[in-house]
Amino acid sequence: MQCCRCCASSQQASLSERSVSRKSGTLRFLLPANRAEREAAMSTFRVNKNVNYTVMSNYHLQDKKLSLKAKGLLSYMLSLPDDWDYSLKGLTVGCKDGLDSVRTAVLELEEHGYVRRQKVRNAKGQIIDEVKSYVGMRKVHIANSKFYLNNEPYFQRLVMNQGYYPDGIWTAPTDEALKNDILLSKEAGFNGARLHQKFFEERFHYWADKLGFITWGESPNWGMNPDDEIASRNLLSEWIEILERDRNHPSIITWAPLTVPLSNVTSGTFARLVFDLQKLTKAIDPSRPFNDLTGSGFHFLTDIWSISTYEPDATRFALSLKPDKNQAAYANQPFIIGEFGGIVWETSRTKEDTWGHGGTFTNEDALFERIEKLINEIQSSGIISGFCYTQFSDIEQEKNGIYTYDRQPKFEMERIRSIFEKIPSRPIKK
Repeated sequence: MQCCRCCASSQQASLSERSVSRKSGTLRFLLPANRAEREAAMSTFRVNKNVNYTVMSNYHLQDKKLSLKAKGLLSYMLSLPDDWDYSLKGLTVGCKDGLDSVRTAVLELEEHGYVRRQKVRNAKGQIIDEVKSYVGMRKVHIANSKFYLNNEPYFQRLVMNQGYYPDGIWTAPTDEALKNDILLSKEAGFNGARLHQKFFEERFHYWADKLGFITWGESPNWGMNPDDEIASRNLLSEWIEILERDRNHPSIITWAPLTVPLSNVTSGTFARLVFDLQKLTKAIDPSRPFNDLTGSGFHFLTDIWSISTYEPDATRFALSLKPDKNQAAYANQPFIIGEFGGIVWETSRTKEDTWGHGGTFTNEDALFERIEKLINEIQSSGIISGFCYTQFSDIEQEKNGIYTYDRQPKFEMERIRSIFEKIPSRPIKK
C-alpha cells in the first residue's frame, strides 16, 4: 500500500502541500511550514484509502487551536476520494451539517493554515472559481466612563431588534431580509442594534460588518429558571459556542448574555451563573465589553452600567437617568439606557389587542413630541453613553415598533431620523 508522507517529495507537489482536485477549483491541504513542526508530524499525512479505513497523521487532531468541528471536518476531507467535489456543498454530503456549519469549520481551517482556497482559471485564462473573504479592523475600549470606538468616544444609538418575521417567526425568509433590517434601522437614525433574546444568523453579522452597523450579542435566556443548575450549565455551553462562532465579526462590540430573569436575581445560583458567564466570556474574548444584565439596573460584574426605564413622562424620565452608585458592582462604568420608549402606534386594532409601553397614541405629532422629549433628556444628562429604543418592528401583539411586522414604515422616516440623530455618534469637533 503506497502512502503520501509529509517528507516524500516524490509523492507530493512540494514538501508542504498536497493538491486535491475538485470540480470547480483547487483546495490545498497544508502541512506545517516550520521544519521542526513538520518533522513532528512525520507520521502518515494521507494514505490511499482502503474500502473501510483511512490512515492519516494525528497532527491536526492534537492541535489545541482547532475546535472539534474543524478537526472532524479535516479528517473527513482527508478520507474522501481525490475526485470528490470539495465545494462547501460537496462537503455537506454524508453528514447532517448544513452549509453554515461547514463554512465555519473551513474558515477555521483556513485561519490556522490547514487549507487554502485559490482562484482557478480555465485554458483561456478566465476565472471559473473564486472565493473572496474580508477583514474588518476596529478597536473598542472603555475609559473615563465612556465607550470608545477606534479611540474616539462613540454614542450608541441602538434599536432593539428581536429578529422576528411574519412568514418565518425566528427564521428570516431571505438573506436580503437580514440586510434590509440593517438598512431600515440606519434609515430611522440608529447606528446599531441590541440583538435581543436571539442568537442571530451569521449572515446578519456579515451584513452588519459590511454595512458598518454595531451590535450587542445576546442569548435567548428569558424565562429560564437560573436556580435550575442544569439549565444554567446548558446556557454556559451554548454561550461558549456562540462566542466561538461570532467573535470574529467586528460589528459586535458588546457581549450581553442575560436579561432580567423571572426569579430572584439575588439567588446564589444566579449569581454564580453571572460570574461564570463573565469569566468564560473574558477568557474566550477579552477584547469586548461585557454587560451582565442588560437593561436591569441591577448588576454583579459588568463593564457597562445599563438600566431599563419605560417612564413616559419626560420629567420623571430625567430623574431615572442615573446609575445606582450604592451597588457594590458600580465602578464608574459607561452609563447606557438599555431599554426605553416602547410607545404604541397602532391604527388597525383596538387597544385591547395591542401591547407596548407608555400608552397608545393616535396622533402622530403627539408621538413625535413624546419621543423627542425623551431624547432631549438623554442628551442633556451629560453622563449617558448610549441608548436602546424599543423597538425596530412590530411583533405579533407588540405594536411599539418603528416599522410594521412586514417592515413597512409607520412614520415619516425623515422626521423620526432627525429626532434620534439629535445625538451624534461622535462628538462634534469644533
